[in-house]
Amino acid sequence: MKSKRFLEIVNVPQLEQRWNNSFVGAISNEPALKEFFDSQREAIRGELSEAGLAVNFTVADIRDMASGEAALIWLQLETKNAVCVMVDT
Repeated sequence: MKSKRFLEIVNVPQLEQRWNNSFVGAISNEPALKEFFDSQREAIRGELSEAGLAVNFTVADIRDMASGEAALIWLQLETKNAVCVMVDT
C-alpha cells in the first residue's frame, strides 16, 4: 500500500472563515460565477471517479462535521485505489 496524496486541514472552521474573507471566496458566491464554480467541482469529481476514486461526500459534508482538523489520504492498494478521510468532530 502506498500513500499517493495527502491533504491536511489543521482547522476547518478557520479555513472556511479565511476562504470567505478572500477574493476567490467572495467571487465564488457571485450568482454570475455559480455555473463556473459548479462545473469545476463536477470536473474534479469526474476526474477522481475516472481514477477509481468515486467520492460520495462533499466539502460541505466535511465542514458540517469538523470542529477542528480534517485529513484526506489517497491510497494505492495492490489492485485498486482507496480514500481515507479522518475528521475531528
